[in-house]
Amino acid sequence: MKAWILLSSADNVDISVHPSSDSPFQTIFDLEAKAIGKGIRLEWSPPPDATAYNIYQSYYSSGPYTQIGEYLASDKCTFLDSHISYGVTYYYLVRSVTGGIESLDSNKASATLMNRGVK
Repeated sequence: MKAWILLSSADNVDISVHPSSDSPFQTIFDLEAKAIGKGIRLEWSPPPDATAYNIYQSYYSSGPYTQIGEYLASDKCTFLDSHISYGVTYYYLVRSVTGGIESLDSNKASATLMNRGVK
């Protein structure tokens, strides 16, 4: 009777995954929409290295979203949407732009401007 002895050894492999420098990622997580006066004001915290912001709006939370504004980045991240109708809920998202690459969608925010003069 023959006995076979199998020997094996373990190898360790380290795998590191790094996003490509041109891969978009989400940069805005705190978008808020507030109905004020005769418009809806959007506010968010500025992500590092953003050079611009693109603002999108929809009548539905699931979209489609249409770009309604863009501007250069600053320390104060606000946008006033004054082209709205009373009683309509608007949904928004913002994407930052860094090095010409647009980020993934921010969180979504919504608001409805109510006409206080109507009874």
